[in-house]
This record gives sequence, C-alpha cells and structure tokens, in this order.
Amino acid sequence: ELEPLLSTLKDQASQDGFTGPIFNYFSYRIQQNLHIVLIMDCTNPNFTINCESNPALYRKCSVQWMEGWADSSMRKIPEMLLSKTAGDDDSNSRKKGHKKKLSGHADL
Repeated sequence: ELEPLLSTLKDQASQDGFTGPIFNYFSYRIQQNLHIVLIMDCTNPNFTINCESNPALYRKCSVQWMEGWADSSMRKIPEMLLSKTAGDDDSNSRKKGHKKKLSGHADL
C-alpha cells in the first residue's frame, strides 16, 4: 500500500542527494514546507501558562508580538505571512536581484 507513496519520495530524495533514512528525508521536507499561523490573545488569563507549557513556541517558531491592533489588521497579518511564504517559493526560480519586495505596512 505504501510503496507507490514511498517510491515517489525515494525518487525525490535521490534527486536532492539525500542519503539517510527515508523517514528523515520526509521529516526534513515537512519542516521546510509546513507553515502554521497561530494567533493567541495575550489578554487571555491562560496565555502565559500556554506559552510556558509549549517551549517549542519559542525554540521553533517566529514569534510576532502585536498588541492593540485593529481586528482588520490582525486578519491581514496571516495573509501577509502566507503570501510572503508563497513569494519565497517564487523567488527561488527568479534571477538573483529580482526578488519581489513585500511590504504590507500600507495595508495596515
């Protein structure tokens, strides 16, 4: 059952020059391609407890502290972050020096 999935992954690993276990390559690809936006309310009484009980929020994440912003601005932030990620993928195929300039400050 898994062979069709694994064969494609093995082919990609070999194209990328990866020589370790296929699970390690799979984990690497997940870390490179999975992006999650988590928005937490710092006025919530459990905010500090939630942060302290999840140390990966500090070690493996980019934390953006934003207080006192309008609701429309808070909705715009994930859109900007996700469009930046999509823009990074596009810029890999462009020539050096022709990267897309991203600035969302005017939208906020």
